[in-house]
Amino acid sequence: MILAEGGLNLGFLIIQLVLISTYFSVKQRQFTNIADTYLGWGDILFLIPIAFLFPTFSFVIFYVSSVLVVLLGFLFYKKIINNKIETIPLAGGQAIYLILVLISSKVFDFNIESYYFPPIY
Repeated sequence: MILAEGGLNLGFLIIQLVLISTYFSVKQRQFTNIADTYLGWGDILFLIPIAFLFPTFSFVIFYVSSVLVVLLGFLFYKKIINNKIETIPLAGGQAIYLILVLISSKVFDFNIESYYFPPIY
């Protein structure tokens, strides 16, 4: 079960990375390796073990919400505190977000690791 869910999550990540790479390659009219230019290898390597931590629905929710929170936090930080910073610490921000999610799931007795969207009958 964990391997099947992890495989689906990795497939989601691979499809997303291929689509983003294709988008930037078409935009720049040459092959663009997003791991070297737009994302760091740390960002990608961080997501691989996280893919095996959550069921697919929870992983997608975690991934999308963590990216939004990190990007909004970065924009706030850049606008208010430091206007010179240009790189987004995505993996670090997602790690902090993961810690907060896991702590809040214990405090509020919510099992995020096994949360599934209820089936529609």
